[in-house]
Order: sequence, then structure tokens, then C-alpha cells
Amino acid sequence: MSENQRAQDEWDRIWMQFHQGLARNPGRLYRHQIIKQLVISNSTDESKLIVDMGCGTGELLSYLARDIGTQNLLGLDISKVGILKAQEKFPNLNFGLIEINEFGLHSTSIQSRADIIICSEVLEHLEQPELILNFISNNLAPSGTLIVTVPGGPMSFLEEYIGHHRHYTKESLTELLEDSGFQRVEIQRAGFPGINLIRLVSILRASRILNDISDSQKDSILLKLGFRIAELILKCSLKDSKLGWQLIAVCYQMEPTNLDI
Repeated sequence: MSENQRAQDEWDRIWMQFHQGLARNPGRLYRHQIIKQLVISNSTDESKLIVDMGCGTGELLSYLARDIGTQNLLGLDISKVGILKAQEKFPNLNFGLIEINEFGLHSTSIQSRADIIICSEVLEHLEQPELILNFISNNLAPSGTLIVTVPGGPMSFLEEYIGHHRHYTKESLTELLEDSGFQRVEIQRAGFPGINLIRLVSILRASRILNDISDSQKDSILLKLGFRIAELILKCSLKDSKLGWQLIAVCYQMEPTNLDI
């Protein structure tokens, strides 16, 4: 089985088992807020297409649509289960499947190069993240913007269970993006102390965290209280700190060079 096929099977499993539970994580909204700010600040009057690459079940795209509108948004994912659930939940948004063949990744849903591509919480799931970064580069307009989020810090049982292969540092993420041909890489180490506390609780809960986030599990009063406390702490968390365990990168497609022949 290829790396791409394993990734597809992994995400189908995750969304079938945990898509509602993962959506309740307060850290997700914290990331969405930062991503929205970056999308708005990198948008221009000429921006035509914004793509969420690895959109999952569509929560980020729906969040962006509240301020940006639906016309220029597209969500792509390799998981058929994720795309199906996204289309059911957000029928007013556009979603498409990233297909896999012997040549790599491709999608008939993206008809033109995007001005902004978001790749949020995806690279850590891939043994070879260069594959999707190459796909992104092929579908990003010259001088277009790539926004990436990945986890840093220690890995919890839950993160291993849902298929994290690695967590990144500022240095390792910069190297990966630059080696993939992107330039002017800027990285924030966000989320201290809120993301760190959520991760530490997850580490302490170990395998019991699976029951906490199971789609069949109703939130207990204690869990709801924990989520509320985490939301309040995240509102005060730093957008950039050496101790932040949420990495947010902004970089740009290599600008075309004009060569005189």
C-alpha cells in the first residue's frame, strides 16, 4: 500500500470515529481565528480562490465563510468520508476530493491556481509531507500565499492514535517549507499557555482520552467545564512565544523569474 493510500485510509478511519469529538476541541477554534486573520491580511481585491487543503469535515471553511463569503472558497481532502460529512453539514460550500494514483495527487475540483492555500494540521500525518507540498505548489498561483499549521511540543497518546508521525519545531518546519520551494517563511509559535495545557491534559488522560472525544460519548459536566476553562485561557494565550506548541507558518510561492533569451 502506498503512502498516499495509507493516509487516505487513516483519515477515513479518523472521521468515521471522531469527527464530532475532534470538532469540540477549543484549540481548533483558536487556530481558526489565527488563520482567518492571516487570510484576511493576505487577501487582495484580485484574490479569486482560497483553498483549504486537507479540509476534513469543513469546519474551518465554514468559519472563514462567515466573513469572506462562500464564492471564492474550496475545500479539498483525500478522505471520501471527510468530504461526504462536509457536504452534508455545509451544503452551501464547495468541496472536492483529492485523488491518488501512481503519479501522486491530483484533483479535478480545482480549476485554477489558488491565491491562498491553507494546509492546517495535515503535514504531521504524512510520512512524506513533501508530496502534498508539491501538490500545493502546483496549484498555487505565482507569488501566492501558503498558510500552514502544525503541532509542536510533545506528542500525546491521542495524537499517536490518530496518526501523527512527527511534531515540528520552528527550525524543522522552516527547512521543510524552504526545501519544498517556498520563500519568505515566517513562523509563529502560538498557543502558550492554552494549547500547552490542553496537550498536557491529553497526555495525562492517555488512552482514556479516546472515550472523552468519542462521537457516541456525551460531554460530562467536568468535560464541559474543562472546555470552558480552556477557551478562557486561549483568549489570553500568546500569538508568538518560544514556549508555544502551535506552529503557524506563512510563506509564498516562488515568484517567476523573467529570463532574457
